[in-house]
Amino acid sequence: MKSISSRLALALITGLVSLNVYADTAFTVNGKPISTEEFNFLVEQLQAQAGPKVPKTEIQESAKQQLIRAKLVETAATAAGTAKSPDYIKERAKLETWHRVTLIFDRQNLLGSAYTQEWIRKNPVSPEEQKQEAERYAATPDGVKSKQAYDKKTKTYVGQKEYHIRHIVVKNEAEGKKIIEQLNSNGDFDKLARQHSLDNASAASGGDLGWNPSGVWEKSLADAVAKLSPGAVIKT
Repeated sequence: MKSISSRLALALITGLVSLNVYADTAFTVNGKPISTEEFNFLVEQLQAQAGPKVPKTEIQESAKQQLIRAKLVETAATAAGTAKSPDYIKERAKLETWHRVTLIFDRQNLLGSAYTQEWIRKNPVSPEEQKQEAERYAATPDGVKSKQAYDKKTKTYVGQKEYHIRHIVVKNEAEGKKIIEQLNSNGDFDKLARQHSLDNASAASGGDLGWNPSGVWEKSLADAVAKLSPGAVIKT
């Protein structure tokens, strides 16, 4: 008996993709357009997360796959009448309110930032004045607390060994085993992370988490990583 997720995957995989049907359209999914603006926006976001070393063609492919999956789910949900369910209507109202209020705050912050930058440009502060202000702040109660918090955090990780790891986040153990099987068969970790990882922030960069002391992770992960040899793969 197939699981719900398996049936959903089979239903969604029937989606057909067509490129550049309309001037304003990056591609279509089952006849539904994905705008060039939407596509380019996601590409820019993913490229910023991945960094300049990741080829733009890979970023574009990752963005395309994310948008295809989202459109297929949206189409399936619409056909199922999910948009009329009380729970969806309630949550959508909350989301729309959040976006509306967030947009107001973002505009205010943007305007305030622009004003501040313009004021700084017209009223430059010398390096000596900056130093004096920093010393003044350091002597205040807030400045003392900030330094104490920084020192405490720094001491926590002093002497800890640093590791450079990558990860692929999946929704269940079965998917994890499939990924490990592909890696054991010389699968490309970078591509698998981009295609399957649920952690969008790191997926765009091939699951790369960069260099970190072991203390920043949960103990189970830190202990597992400490036992690894370079290039090895584990599941947690």
